[in-house]
Amino acid sequence: MPFPTDDRAWNDTLLYLLERRRPGERTLAPDEFADELPFVRPYSQQNSGEEPAYAWVVVHKGMVPRLNADFMRDLTSWSVPVFANEVFVVFAREPGFAMSDVSDSNHAKALLNTLPKRDAEPAAEPAPAPAEPEQQAAPSPEPVQAEAPQAEP
Repeated sequence: MPFPTDDRAWNDTLLYLLERRRPGERTLAPDEFADELPFVRPYSQQNSGEEPAYAWVVVHKGMVPRLNADFMRDLTSWSVPVFANEVFVVFAREPGFAMSDVSDSNHAKALLNTLPKRDAEPAAEPAPAPAEPEQQAAPSPEPVQAEAPQAEP
């Protein structure tokens, strides 16, 4: 598919990547980006288990179902959203100096709120409550022996 050069959201995203990607950095992106950027793995060729190999992930909000659900669930655990517009959210594994986390932007929230949630970590079994010390019977007072009266001489 040809890159939609007449679409501002697509062009802004491409420009963002062109200005920030370093040579050789691998990117997962919609198929249309494959002809525009080197080292792009298109969605159609996504291979599960490659997450750490991607320096960048370009998520088209309308194409989320085309991405592996486990991959999308874990995306925010190893990358940060650094760019967002009405169509895309771009995640970086190691954001550079001039990049900021845009998780709080409305465009990023629109995607983040639809991502599958990670299963809650299994609750650790509560530590056993410390055993209450056994109540020991209070020692009975020792019998007091009265001194025998002494007779006066």
